[in-house]
Amino acid sequence: MEPATKKCSSCACEPTAVPACEQENTSENGSLASASATFKTVSKRLIRNVGRAISTYKLIEQNDRVALALSGGKDSWTLLHILLDIAKRSPVKFTVIPMTVETGYPGFDANVAKLTQYIKENLGIEHVVIKETFPEIIDGNLRQGTSNCSFCARLRRGTLYTRCQKLGINKLALGHHREDVNESLLMSLFFNGKLWTQGPIIHNAEKNITLIRPMVFCAEEDTIAYARHSTFPIVTCNCPHEGNKEHRRYKIKQTILAMRQWIPDIQRSILAGATELFQVMQYTDKGKEQNNRNEEDDGLM
Repeated sequence: MEPATKKCSSCACEPTAVPACEQENTSENGSLASASATFKTVSKRLIRNVGRAISTYKLIEQNDRVALALSGGKDSWTLLHILLDIAKRSPVKFTVIPMTVETGYPGFDANVAKLTQYIKENLGIEHVVIKETFPEIIDGNLRQGTSNCSFCARLRRGTLYTRCQKLGINKLALGHHREDVNESLLMSLFFNGKLWTQGPIIHNAEKNITLIRPMVFCAEEDTIAYARHSTFPIVTCNCPHEGNKEHRRYKIKQTILAMRQWIPDIQRSILAGATELFQVMQYTDKGKEQNNRNEEDDGLM
């Protein structure tokens, strides 16, 4: 089941990507019995929170061409469907183009083929696939002290930037959610001694492309629930380092989960601090400089 796509015609709200009336009227904590009702509730909450990010940080504007980095995981699939749903009802006209980097890991080409088939049969839009040979590049260029995941993330982002430039695409959307933002904040603080996290919008002046994260206000549990009730194929990247429990991000995630036992709202509290940090990152020269520098070394794609 896809999210509802009815147009807003009952109010005179501002022409943002999601009508303000729908942002305000969506319940945060509704609990419904049927699976379809639960899916509808989660869909509305995701649309509201993506709409909040778009409106607050002006992530998407009239006639934008938005490439969506589609890995085949639950988060990128969820964001693709939510943005397509918003695009149907929004007075702000924009185009969404799913884009996947076929990294070259054994067997990943078959996974990418599943993504392309689903998009063709269910969404009827173009799926841009970029073929690369990352294992060879990483083996020959990985420097001591740099993790495979961090280096691979930079390679993928650079590949996406280059293809966006060739196709005249001005925005690149990543499917990072609230928990990703929170984990990045604590990783930066604990391991680098800096207050930084993944911002909702970063303009790369060199590439003339703006990177956006429309799901910064979305809880991971909602993307899990959305994926559980959807039919899109969830695939892995087939990287031998995927799911490594020694990674810093995994350990930070487990630390936050453990702290929820005595701080139930810890995710919301950390995000509130991150939201304050967004302002510094977005509107000060020092924040912008550090933002662009740290984005290149984040290790999350």
